[in-house]
Amino acid sequence: MRDEAAAVTAERGVEVEYLVGTMVETPRAALAAGEIAEVAEFFSFGTNDLTQMTFGFSRDDIEGRFMAEYLDRSCCRPTRSRRSTPRGWGSSCGWGSSAAVRRARG
Repeated sequence: MRDEAAAVTAERGVEVEYLVGTMVETPRAALAAGEIAEVAEFFSFGTNDLTQMTFGFSRDDIEGRFMAEYLDRSCCRPTRSRRSTPRGWGSSCGWGSSAAVRRARG
């Protein structure tokens, strides 16, 4: 990315300020945040994708099939700032976003 930006700058004679970042949308990417931070200047967390990939649920599943029953049975208790769910999921979603940021910052 940076090499291409340097080539375009040299070719056009115009310098543009930019940052190189990434969308963290998979559980593996969230867990590898420290490694990603070595080359990325910012993250954006795709919590919808993280949730779907971790649980294996589609948006249709969540919006009408069985999620209401899971919530009624206290299998999952979502809140806006934290998720209390089966072990492992929280590491990549909800409070896991904060954990990923801590890993990235060292």
